[in-house]
Amino acid sequence: MRSVKKSKQAFTLKIHRLIWNVHAERLPEGYDRVPGYIYILGLMVKIPGADIGMNIRSFNSKVYVANVEQQSMAATSCLMGDCIVAVDNVPVSTVATCREKIVAAFTNNNFVSASLKYFPFAEIVVEGVGIVIFIQRKGKMMIKKKYK
Repeated sequence: MRSVKKSKQAFTLKIHRLIWNVHAERLPEGYDRVPGYIYILGLMVKIPGADIGMNIRSFNSKVYVANVEQQSMAATSCLMGDCIVAVDNVPVSTVATCREKIVAAFTNNNFVSASLKYFPFAEIVVEGVGIVIFIQRKGKMMIKKKYK
């Protein structure tokens, strides 16, 4: 790359970017599907020099994506409010376990597959330690509950 840059000649750089989200056919053993939720299998691929770019928080023994940085490895598959059910088919219920599994997978395999759960008609916003859940009903957004 340096030689091309120093040569001052025009060049074409073709980048293949993996974005892979498919419906999860199988969930971890012992995990039941909740009606109304959509389950997807997201793939994050290690990109040299890039950050994972995802903050996670735990609430009611579930791990939620609190924030996703743009153009990060997590941005290819995760959105704010997604619930991380499993990492590499291992169920996670705490932030420490989830973080440990993600880092280990990136270290060993250069990719992570995560089972994600989201509710298509709700927006879950994570603010610091509190969670505000907005539910859309008949075109109106209602605050269900706020935890501090």
